[in-house]
Amino acid sequence: MSLRPADTPDDPPRADQPVVFDAPPSVDTPTSPNTNVVTTPRNDLNSTVDLSFQYQGRIPVWTPLVSVTITPVRLGETQKRGKAMWLKGMKVFFNALNAQQYTITLDGTIVDDDARYPQNNTVLGIFQVPPAVRVARALQMRSARDGADLPQASFLRQPRVDALISPHSHVTLTPTAFDSAPDPRAPFIVTAHHAGGAMLWRAELSAERPVVTLADDRCVGRVCWRRDLSITLRRGDDGLWTIALSGVVDDGDETIHHDATALHVMADPR
Repeated sequence: MSLRPADTPDDPPRADQPVVFDAPPSVDTPTSPNTNVVTTPRNDLNSTVDLSFQYQGRIPVWTPLVSVTITPVRLGETQKRGKAMWLKGMKVFFNALNAQQYTITLDGTIVDDDARYPQNNTVLGIFQVPPAVRVARALQMRSARDGADLPQASFLRQPRVDALISPHSHVTLTPTAFDSAPDPRAPFIVTAHHAGGAMLWRAELSAERPVVTLADDRCVGRVCWRRDLSITLRRGDDGLWTIALSGVVDDGDETIHHDATALHVMADPR
């Protein structure tokens, strides 16, 4: 017996219909001469989308996420990098268009080289909900309607976050809890790496230990993370938790000064 695909794009997928998991590429949206936003869908059950607000296409400034259950996300403090500023109050929205499609939009203001660039419902990406996810949602809804006694499994999984700190170094944030929604109170393992993979530094960050500081210079090749560089975890007035980096990184002939550069932003699940 052959399986017939849905008659039209609006027909709900059937549980017995073969599907292909289609991972759409990231969308890179310029927002001013020196700034851009990279928008990347995860194609999970909540349609989670990672965003990276960047300076000159390579240095992350703000890395929020939005989803069906987390929207909008607001920038708690003005962020500055080089000639550009992302002003406090900037918001990112998740907008469901229908069961098959959603869009990510931006409201706020960017100041770049002494000029203002308003973002009024700027579209950062229009994405399709993969058939596999629609099948999973349909099965979930059917189970709820039928009252089927099925085991309940949580789909939420805390992501590992990689943030570029200089042209040849980055920070990886790895949560230690994987069985619930992201919880800032659970410790994060912080590792700093040279682009070639060599580890420069490893520390543990949590609500009980909200600041970790580099005691000495750490150098690999032409990359040096300088003494007193620090990574902090704090809760803002808007209830969001932010992991931020402050300090100096020398990369070749370039010296990069980080002043509370946001590496990751999380909602409080409690």
